[in-house]
Amino acid sequence: MGNAFAGSERNSKSALRDGNRTKSGRSARVREKDRKDAAQGNSPGIETSEGSTLKEQSRRMYIPASEVLAEMKLNDPAFAAACVDQQNDLDLAIAMISARGDMTQEQLAVAMRTTQTAIARLESGRHKPSVRTLERLAKVTGNRLVIHFEPIQ
Repeated sequence: MGNAFAGSERNSKSALRDGNRTKSGRSARVREKDRKDAAQGNSPGIETSEGSTLKEQSRRMYIPASEVLAEMKLNDPAFAAACVDQQNDLDLAIAMISARGDMTQEQLAVAMRTTQTAIARLESGRHKPSVRTLERLAKVTGNRLVIHFEPIQ
């Protein structure tokens, strides 16, 4: 095992301030790009494959879950096959997400007197909601819960 602190003096405050050289002979310094970002209080953000940063993408409008799922089914045959197997759970998740409309998971959780993580578990399909939970969700989102059976084709 090595020393966890070995080489850390290169990035210490005093090494950066004084420009001290390390054992490797390199002097400690801050790149110009980092200096500008630090001065402005901006982080450059993580660049994505499309060339935009996550900060820029977070400002964009959200894409409805139904559109994302439709695109994933078209582009990934394995995902499409799994969707057929899990269609009922998927339909329920889409219905719950659609029912909350413009509400965030946090806003829905407050209205239902639960936690955001509980809403996330329900919408992801990790937990199956009870009829009582579905009734509460319908009530706070201004909907009516309708359950019906369809013949198997």
